Amino acid sequence: LAEQFSVDPARIVFCDPVDWPRHVRRGGVADVFLDTWSYNAHSTGSNTLWAGVPLVTYAGEKMAARVAAGMNKGLWAEHYIARTRQEYEDMAVALYSSRGRVAEGLKE
Repeated sequence: LAEQFSVDPARIVFCDPVDWPRHVRRGGVADVFLDTWSYNAHSTGSNTLWAGVPLVTYAGEKMAARVAAGMNKGLWAEHYIARTRQEYEDMAVALYSSRGRVAEGLKE
């Protein structure tokens, strides 16, 4: 299925359950977390930020669509909050293109 969407199947990793600290640490293998629009990441987004991974979000109108924006604001990472869907896409592409440099800065 991954290949149908031009995704290398080797990039998809399935893991066994582990305790929370190890779960969060292994989340750091991601280059970027792309949040959903109508219902934002909650605990998964928090875990992602703990791992030092940038969380790109598009803040919607309802509370459930603004959770990740609130987390980013709390971490002074408002530059990862898109104001439009095009800005969300542009941010995702830019972060993917510079994934090594961005991740190093967040994980320090």
